[in-house]
Amino acid sequence: MEESEEELPGRPLKSLHNRIVSPVLFVNHTGRRVNLKWFDYDGEEVLFATLDEGANNRISMITYVTHPWIAVDELTNERMLLNLGKTYYPNEPEVRRVDFQNRKFYAARAKIYITTPVYRLEEYCVKFLRKIVLSQNINKLPLPRPILDEISQSIS
Repeated sequence: MEESEEELPGRPLKSLHNRIVSPVLFVNHTGRRVNLKWFDYDGEEVLFATLDEGANNRISMITYVTHPWIAVDELTNERMLLNLGKTYYPNEPEVRRVDFQNRKFYAARAKIYITTPVYRLEEYCVKFLRKIVLSQNINKLPLPRPILDEISQSIS
């Protein structure tokens, strides 16, 4: 029971421009290898980096306010959460200091935590059964018909 693609009102799931920089730090807290992707100007997913589950589990970078990001498990392509949302839309940066003489500003780097989604028990069980039960054996499980049908949908 995956949720439908979320979009913020007035913000499409594609990059619009690169005018306002937004420094970010993506940190992988999933315990899995995660592919970090952004949506380009045509709305296509572009792999930017793969974050390990161990010591190399973070990446510091500059992105832009209109560039949406997602994170997916490298093995299963399951969507992870970015600061508890399925899609991360960078905010305008918080300016910490302005150097008027050199015409520079220094912005706070936003921390984006990548975590695994929390499923209802039914969703978790269905996902687990999809992994371990062969399609020809689904109907042999002692489960109600609606659940068997749901498990069958993604296996066949």
